[in-house]
Amino acid sequence: MRTLKNKKIIVIILVVLSIIVLTYTQYIAPISFSVESVNWHIADQMEFDSIKYMYTENFPDPDIQYINEFTELPSEDPNDYMKVFYNIKVKNKSLFDVVGIESLVDEIYKYKDRFLYSVSSSHTLSNSADRLSNSMIYCDLYIYVAGLSENEREELMRSLSLKLIYKTDFWGTRTENITTKNVNRFINSPYIED
Repeated sequence: MRTLKNKKIIVIILVVLSIIVLTYTQYIAPISFSVESVNWHIADQMEFDSIKYMYTENFPDPDIQYINEFTELPSEDPNDYMKVFYNIKVKNKSLFDVVGIESLVDEIYKYKDRFLYSVSSSHTLSNSADRLSNSMIYCDLYIYVAGLSENEREELMRSLSLKLIYKTDFWGTRTENITTKNVNRFINSPYIED
């Protein structure tokens, strides 16, 4: 009789723990994001021409977020501009696929006047995360860096938070903010490393 009662208690505890785990992983925090590293490189002439065109034309595009609205760029020297890729790890703990992820700049804590515009990687890639898997997404930024040392550039790259907007067929659209202040891996290369 006593062992039957103990088994019932154990079963009840296991059921309650299972419900808590499922609630957390499927509803409260089905997706987690973390900035793994930052790739950056100084613009060449062709990329500078692209920056200049995108910035001065200021054409409406839902994947482009204009951060500062200068009437013209602060400099005509390509070496004064840097492209930054934030490499964001997506961990989907859910039983449901994430069908779309957008990345935007949420807040800039320092050097705000240096940031030109951001391009969500969904502009060129289909951002998704299969159920119970990990994947990478990217957020690109174009930054004016003339007169900044390498340490100041790293500080600049740590000075913002990103807003990630994701959508699942089951739960709909949700947002999550992540900070870049703890990034310690800076890669001076235009090529993204996984």
